[in-house]
Amino acid sequence: MQDIDGFIKSLLDEKGITDTDSATRSALEQDMRSTLISQINEAIIIELSDEEAAKLASMAKNPEVTNRELEDFIEQSGINLTGVTLDVMTRFRNAYLGME
Repeated sequence: MQDIDGFIKSLLDEKGITDTDSATRSALEQDMRSTLISQINEAIIIELSDEEAAKLASMAKNPEVTNRELEDFIEQSGINLTGVTLDVMTRFRNAYLGME
């Protein structure tokens, strides 16, 4: 799977946004990356059962729980993370390029 930063850069190139100054392009890449990651996280949470989602929310509120523990919990939930991520990236690409 392509990394998110590379994915975003290729989307901008495919859209024809190649002649902007580096600061503008960097800001655009960061905004798109943030939006995409939020969409991926939302899709993952939707895939969790109600009980798993409640447990994840409880864990996230606990300041003693590390990001690694949250990631481990999600990875052990049985969700097809690669499939969910690729699906979101495909929808993101189609929306961005006006293919929907």
